[in-house]
Amino acid sequence: MPLFSAKATAARCGAVLLVLSGTTGALAQLSQQPIASTGTQAAGAPSGVRVSSLSAPAVTGNGRIGYIAGLSGLGVNGANNRAVFAGGVGPGMSPRLLARIGTRPAGMAAGLTIASVDAPVINASGAALYTATLAGRNVTSINNRVLMISDSRSTRVLARTGAAALGMPAGTTIADIQSPMIAASGHLAFTVAVTGTGYTSANNRAVYTMAPSGVAVPQVAVRQGGQVAGMADGVVWANFATPVLSPTGELVMLGFMQGAGIDGTNDAVIWTGAGRIVARTGSPLPGTAFTLRTFSPPSITGGTIGFVAGFDGAGAELGEFGVLSESDGTLSVVARTEQSDPSMDSAATWFMFGQPALAAGGRVAFLATMAGEGVTAGTNDLGLWASSGTGLTLVARTGGAVPGTTDAFFDTISQPTVSASGHAVFSATLRGTGITTSNNTALFAWHARTGLLTVARTGRPMQIGGATRIPVQLSTMIGSDSRPNCLTQAGMLVYLVRTAEASIMVRTTLPASFADIAGPAGRGADGVVDQHDLAAFISAFSAGSVFADVTGVTGMQRDGRVTTADLQAFNSEYNSMAVSSGR
Repeated sequence: MPLFSAKATAARCGAVLLVLSGTTGALAQLSQQPIASTGTQAAGAPSGVRVSSLSAPAVTGNGRIGYIAGLSGLGVNGANNRAVFAGGVGPGMSPRLLARIGTRPAGMAAGLTIASVDAPVINASGAALYTATLAGRNVTSINNRVLMISDSRSTRVLARTGAAALGMPAGTTIADIQSPMIAASGHLAFTVAVTGTGYTSANNRAVYTMAPSGVAVPQVAVRQGGQVAGMADGVVWANFATPVLSPTGELVMLGFMQGAGIDGTNDAVIWTGAGRIVARTGSPLPGTAFTLRTFSPPSITGGTIGFVAGFDGAGAELGEFGVLSESDGTLSVVARTEQSDPSMDSAATWFMFGQPALAAGGRVAFLATMAGEGVTAGTNDLGLWASSGTGLTLVARTGGAVPGTTDAFFDTISQPTVSASGHAVFSATLRGTGITTSNNTALFAWHARTGLLTVARTGRPMQIGGATRIPVQLSTMIGSDSRPNCLTQAGMLVYLVRTAEASIMVRTTLPASFADIAGPAGRGADGVVDQHDLAAFISAFSAGSVFADVTGVTGMQRDGRVTTADLQAFNSEYNSMAVSSGR
């Protein structure tokens, strides 16, 4: 039995049928709460030291965050005005100071200080890994870079330039430290350049990994000129792209081999640290007559590895590409060029793919360009697709209208991120009548049950913690797998809003249903569909508020109109979600 009647509700609301013509596009009805803000006391710093700037935070799947903050106030100068912080979005995850320039690094000799510090990567337990530059006695450009970790045990230095490269021939020293990564398991990895007798640009790179033990030391996992695990003796690494780590600490990378039997047709592999070859050029694409020719660097989340591959062969056009995924040893094609998706124009086909973003449960999102009839390069040839639970859905396309508006169109679309909850998040620039550089950037969220929502837009008022703010800039850490991210696996988004008055780090729970519009405290999705949402919708619909715009005449995407179609859609969705959850 329905929890409420659309017909009866329309009667109670006076059969309201309002058309909000020419709307500039309402922001999603989300509860946006501040986590950190400039002008506030800096955690762990002396009284009177305030936060003066914030970087976009790196976010883990369980809501841990890491970021850089500028400092100002009592006793602060150019030598001590920057610090690394970690925290989280849940209870007991208040920000904590990890390292500050102008201070002595833990475990280092007296007289040494941190001169600069880079943005951290962080894992599910809150451990942070970051690089820094040293200053002080006997510090030169040869030995001034360090890799540091701050975890539940301590803050300490793991590697330093100028020091001996562990596991390498005597006389080998570290010349540079790059691309630190830390997995949910506590395993970490980083890439180094080394120097010494006999080293050139053809053999001076290596990847170290380290177990999460308190007594572990970094170990060489891969090095140029070293044996490729899983291949015949004498097959060695010629080069490799920056690897990624799975949540369990498995190393995955694109590498290039050399040695007996290796040539330009079979030298590239997607490889794991266990010595498993996921894919190799010159090999057939399973289940097809195609031969693999090129690979992008891989993404990995959970047990799924994703990458873009080029291939050819019978039935494939010259230079054809596809998004591939591998799980449990099975390699499959997610999408390929020269084919169309049902959600696209029938005359348009995929032409080129961006790096796929992955999440647990087989979730994927990717950018792709299109070709074919009706496609104009630079105008409407770029789209973003995401998993809908039953396949792929076109989320946004350049040249397409922004849902809920009549005058805003997608101009550019940026790399997406995706969560296990099915949310995809991306930023975009807009064009259209009245759109300028002061209001042309927006942050969007999509879910199969909500359609596309505008989370925030520059130049448009939004509520943050009950205060009205007008963003002048929106910043996120959007990536995939073990690269920096902005989205938790449950669908909480964390991003940075810069206004004329302050910079504010914001968290917002993204709805998994368009019937989730209010929590007990009022407006804003709370992840639950219940009587609070019903009351909020009836109130919004009665007032003709744009917050009652939950669907369009052609589907789920909002159209800027409040009509009985919205009432009927809400009724159906509310009963489906609330009844199924026993509410």
